[in-house]
Amino acid sequence: MSRFLINEPPLLVSKTLSCIIGLNEALVLQQIHYYQEISKNIYDQKRWVYNSVANWKKEHFPFWSEATIKRALNSLESKGLLFSANYNKDPRDQTKWYSVDYDVVSKLESEYMTNAFGQNDQMESSKMTQCNESDCTNALAHNDKMHGSNMTQPLPKTTTEITTENKTHCQVHAEPDHALCVLNHFNEITGFNYQNKKTTMGYINDRLAEGYTASQLNQVADYLTAKWLKDKDMVQSLRPMTVFSEEKFEGYLQCSAKWHEEGRPVCINKKWVKRGEIVVDIDVNARDEAFVRIVSSRGTPQNRIEEIASELAGRRGIRTAKEFQARQTWISIWKQATEQAAQEATA
Repeated sequence: MSRFLINEPPLLVSKTLSCIIGLNEALVLQQIHYYQEISKNIYDQKRWVYNSVANWKKEHFPFWSEATIKRALNSLESKGLLFSANYNKDPRDQTKWYSVDYDVVSKLESEYMTNAFGQNDQMESSKMTQCNESDCTNALAHNDKMHGSNMTQPLPKTTTEITTENKTHCQVHAEPDHALCVLNHFNEITGFNYQNKKTTMGYINDRLAEGYTASQLNQVADYLTAKWLKDKDMVQSLRPMTVFSEEKFEGYLQCSAKWHEEGRPVCINKKWVKRGEIVVDIDVNARDEAFVRIVSSRGTPQNRIEEIASELAGRRGIRTAKEFQARQTWISIWKQATEQAAQEATA
């Protein structure tokens, strides 16, 4: 017998779990669960498993790159399936400790079973042969006749013709084209119209083949669209060959994950701004003219921004400061006054 055919401890994985969270994630989660069950490392009322990514590769997943293992672990954490912590005695040791969140696993199982039973109920309903039409005056006799005719007929032969006919009644839904879904999402959020061509799809398919999920590709597309779409210098880089490039995709993914965790802020003037946050444009000419008129000449404020700035200037005593220092202080005062006036206007 070949030495390749399970003469060593095999890796086990649930087919159902793989369909729900992905094959790579299911394999890693199963291994952590196995070692967690026998672990003697108990902290905060949980059993923990710790290992470096290099050791995960060497001891358990030699067929993967370290980047693939790291992505699977990060994905499990982002899905809430793993707790992570650091209980290392040496503070310089950044090896992560993991513990399975069985509550989340149970929730996934419950949702899956609910969906599965719901589909079975629909299938059973579609198989009913009872006569329910309102114009059927003798339903019982009608059904008896149907059952009787079925009993007296010989069983059909399993032929190609019958198989083809049955397909029209029980269609198997094909697996969605994840790469095409990613391209469609990219075109939708950017307003572009990239076609389903070999070169374009190649970048997407390559990332999917490396173990990245369609959701991760979409998140990177969302992040870079928010960052580059309104930037005249960077919008030309907003294309599949850049967004899904092999060299930079992992870095983009890490940045997009942080951006997502922070509530997906918007990018204004190349700065990330949280939703609901007040953003103002500083009119430099108005600021400098107001300095001369209000601070140097002690003129009267002409609008709400100038009123606030004049009050702040009085508190900070810039009228008695040297001009250079006064102008530097006035810059921060004007920014604060502009933001306060904007908040008052939107309150």
